[in-house]
Amino acid sequence: MALVEPHGGRGLLELLLEGEALAAELARAQSLPKVRVSSREKGDLIMLGIGGFTPLEGFMSHADWAGVCDGMKMASGLFWPTTPSTPA
Repeated sequence: MALVEPHGGRGLLELLLEGEALAAELARAQSLPKVRVSSREKGDLIMLGIGGFTPLEGFMSHADWAGVCDGMKMASGLFWPTTPSTPA
């Protein structure tokens, strides 16, 4: 059974590190500054990491953000559905 193509149709990029490359990045991570994030921000980072926001490859640019807010399209014209904001 074939899987449905992810939104944007470019497929997922496998970026899993293993072996020496993983060990090197874990060691490097120990020297980086620590940043406190909220649970929502942590969830966003996890979703980016697992491809949940495909086709995004990082955080949206201002032009992408404005396009999504104004017309549910990224700067490239790609449709990007949004969900209504809910009060905290």
